[in-house]
Amino acid sequence: MNIETPLRAAVYLRISEDKKADGLAIERQRGDCIALVEQKGWSLTRIYSDTVSAYLRDVKRPEYEQMRSDFEAGRFDAIAVYDLDRLTRQPRELEDWIDIAKREGLRIVTANGEADLGTDGGQMYARIKAAVATAEIDRKSARQKRKNQELIDAGKPILGNRPFGFELDRLTIREPEAQMIRGAVVDVINGASIGEIVRRWNDSGVRPTSKAKDGEPAKWTHPAVRQILRRQRNAGIMTHLSAEDRRKNTDRKLRGLPLIESRVISTDGPQIITPDQLELVTAVIDSRATSRGVKPQRHFLTGAAECVCGALMKTFHGSGRMAGRVYYRCGAPYPRVEGSTHAAVPTEGAERLVIGKLYGLVSGGWIDPTPEGRTDTAALRSVIADNAAERSRLSGLLATRGLDPTPIQAQLSDLADAADKLDAELKTALARGLEADWVRLLREEWGDSAESFERFLVWWEALSIERRRDYVKQTLSVVVHTGRGLARVKVNPR
Repeated sequence: MNIETPLRAAVYLRISEDKKADGLAIERQRGDCIALVEQKGWSLTRIYSDTVSAYLRDVKRPEYEQMRSDFEAGRFDAIAVYDLDRLTRQPRELEDWIDIAKREGLRIVTANGEADLGTDGGQMYARIKAAVATAEIDRKSARQKRKNQELIDAGKPILGNRPFGFELDRLTIREPEAQMIRGAVVDVINGASIGEIVRRWNDSGVRPTSKAKDGEPAKWTHPAVRQILRRQRNAGIMTHLSAEDRRKNTDRKLRGLPLIESRVISTDGPQIITPDQLELVTAVIDSRATSRGVKPQRHFLTGAAECVCGALMKTFHGSGRMAGRVYYRCGAPYPRVEGSTHAAVPTEGAERLVIGKLYGLVSGGWIDPTPEGRTDTAALRSVIADNAAERSRLSGLLATRGLDPTPIQAQLSDLADAADKLDAELKTALARGLEADWVRLLREEWGDSAESFERFLVWWEALSIERRRDYVKQTLSVVVHTGRGLARVKVNPR
């Protein structure tokens, strides 16, 4: 008599958030799923559990990924979940599981008895349920965005995680935490270090409102304390930065570009500290970052020169046999795109080259910054307007009955090509005019006489790093290629 070997089953549990931190929600899922496995006579191999939302596409679910890897390694034959939305809420991801069930014979069952992906009916039900859930999520997202915009327009904070020092409504001050902030602000202004505040707050037993990755209460860190003490909300200033701008800032930070600042939506919110105290503590913290942790920049091509890949160059100090030398190196983040090209060049040689080219620009060697040397942009705009008017007239003729459209369409095509060239010429002229203004300003600051390169160097060295960088960024294009020697540094007027 043949005795069938029982299927090996894995259990997957997931909750979006354990708000009460009592673990009861996950335990309810665990009990029902284990009972289902026992009811079917399967053997339980492992239980996987995540506390994370499955709505976001890019969210990481460590246990979920481990479960997929274990299935590919042949460690189980079935998955039991409380409900399909515990496994996934993404229709595309659901289709992957259905394909696996068909191809590999994987059984996926739910403890609520609503779906079994091993059957046609179960697959149909799962698809319908996933589609309905996705539509509801989209509607909820649209409603939330409208509500958030209404709050921003009214100068009110968007609801979300509770900020330290305030209640969940983000307006009512939580006094015990507010007292901690006030005391820390006064102490930092009077000379206390951020490290002292971190130790004091950790010893107090009061934890940050966020949680650590392992689900345990987080501890205070230097960055967290600095962020709270510099927070504009403390002085009643409400700001907002859109999700799109936050995404842009992520890229701008990697490329070394200035970040987009939050927009002030209200200045009459509840105050934990005064605006004067906020200004003082911010200045103290920023000054310490410059003097203790971050060295002042000494190389003006940082953020002004570009690598051949398009990323801005940054400085780094050599080590080993290159110790003592400073280089400009591509600022592209790691891991870099395979096959892409990234460059580096010693700072001293690159800066000498750029200063020499800039001297030639100031002494009149490259472009003519006088009004006579510029394109008449007003006349160019007039030609562009005439072109647009003629295209509009011809487009109207196309609707006239009895006319052959072929010659009209040919004229419209020629006018469109001419319009593209005129637009490009106008952009070039406007950029040229801006560069000429910077050159004129540079000449005015240094003087009319440009016969002495030594005098120019004395003047140049007296400028701040920021001022030098501005001159370079507005007047020169500096691109570093791979290779050897200064020939790899291409410097041209913009």
